[in-house]
Amino acid sequence: MRQFLLRPYPLEVFFRHRNRILVGLTLFIALFHLIFQPFQLRFYPFPEKIWVISMYTLISFCCLSLNFWGLPYLFPRWFDKSRWRVWQEVLWISWNVACISIGIFWFKVSFGFYEASLERVATMLAAALAVGSLPVVLYECLNLYSSHRSLQGLRPPEAPAPKALVHLVPERGGNGRCIPAQSIIAAASEQNYVRIYYVQENKLQEYKFRQRLYVVREQCAPFLHLHPCHRAFLVNPAYIESCQLWSHKGTLTMVHLKQAFPISRKYVPHFRAFQA
Repeated sequence: MRQFLLRPYPLEVFFRHRNRILVGLTLFIALFHLIFQPFQLRFYPFPEKIWVISMYTLISFCCLSLNFWGLPYLFPRWFDKSRWRVWQEVLWISWNVACISIGIFWFKVSFGFYEASLERVATMLAAALAVGSLPVVLYECLNLYSSHRSLQGLRPPEAPAPKALVHLVPERGGNGRCIPAQSIIAAASEQNYVRIYYVQENKLQEYKFRQRLYVVREQCAPFLHLHPCHRAFLVNPAYIESCQLWSHKGTLTMVHLKQAFPISRKYVPHFRAFQA
């Protein structure tokens, strides 16, 4: 359990789609109250029930907006995307559930539905967290499953056969070159050409030919999974020596190569497992 909670979590997805998540959660909360009618909503007459649910939705939207935009601005070090972990994500979602519950409780006290008391606040918080715990667990499982699928694509399940050859064919025809799949380290785009780095008899070799990078990836796909780390680079995960990641970028050091390969923001989550 501890190992699971300490796993890296891709917080940049939240920042990238924050407005979409805000609207989606608000609509989900409105439908949840309308369908399941918690907090004694089923006892309210119809016109009043719709008004109360509308207020619940507005309060939820305001609480989530303040949390989604205000807290990352006030506490940027806490919301460090390079250090975000699963336990922080669970705590973050639980905090949002608690804030919405307190906001709804304040609304009910203000309009005379409830009398203010610590016991009632604690009861409402416990009920809200208990109801919200299932969506939190499902949400985390789905996101981590998606991350696991990405890592599975990053780490090929089986090493290519020793005699498997990749036939790299130039764009305008020609014989090209056959290279053992397991010896390919990386591929780099150089304008209209692609440079292949590979190992032969423990020595670094290069092959430059006219082709597009995505075509090279397709040619290698039956034998080897070359994963993009940048729009101009493909790497073989088996040859990753070290990986350094920051909030929006990173660098890769490959075995046999002295140069560092950049990792663009789009691909940072996929290389968390290789971080030193």
